[in-house]
Amino acid sequence: MSDRSRGTLSRVPPLNLGNQQPKTPLDAEDAWRATATRAADTVFFFDFDGTLAPVGDDPTAVRPAPKVLAALEALAPVVRRVAIVSARPVEFLRDQLGGLDGVDLYGLYGLEHSHSGGETVTEPAALPWVPTMAELAELARAELPRAPWSSSSGSPSPCTGGRPHSWAPRSSGGAGHRPSGWG
Repeated sequence: MSDRSRGTLSRVPPLNLGNQQPKTPLDAEDAWRATATRAADTVFFFDFDGTLAPVGDDPTAVRPAPKVLAALEALAPVVRRVAIVSARPVEFLRDQLGGLDGVDLYGLYGLEHSHSGGETVTEPAALPWVPTMAELAELARAELPRAPWSSSSGSPSPCTGGRPHSWAPRSSGGAGHRPSGWG
């Protein structure tokens, strides 16, 4: 380790557990160096839209930015966890990101998840809301004009009243449970 890095690391404050302000602001280089020294204990959370992929007018046409998949593949084995959190369903994320080993997907703001390419599981607390969401989706379909990108292809979901939609979640409640109206 060089003298410069040794001096920088000595300025890095201990791990902040969220109950105090950092004592020493770090520049980007120092922050990366500090993260690298704690890689095995580091968790990275990324949003899909606007972070891993550009925001687009047609949500169904959005793809990860160049080199994102390679970067996630390189990062996952050297840190504790890499997680993608999105408003989009896990199935959409899986289709866009492939089966990245060691990357967890959290869809619908965490209401469903898939750990390292495994089964998509719906949080049990969300299941009672499926009928309500289906009813709201039906009301929205009846009252709102159809967006040009909202095709009827895809999978059934509670958000679309059990009808297919290109960005609708395909999920199970775990252990083979599939709520009525879900694909």
